[in-house]
Amino acid sequence: MTGLRSQMGCIAADRIVVRGHDLCESLLGRVDLGEMAFLELTGRLPNVKKP
Repeated sequence: MTGLRSQMGCIAADRIVVRGHDLCESLLGRVDLGEMAFLELTGRLPNVKKP
């Protein structure tokens, strides 16, 4: 993947990856702000069961 890359994520013309998770396909609409902050800080999603 070409484009900008850091330890927290990388971007390309057609994809944004945050800590190994595709932003559009895996995160948007599925995680809340607290879970996103947890992912950014720890590198993993929290083990939270949603109703």
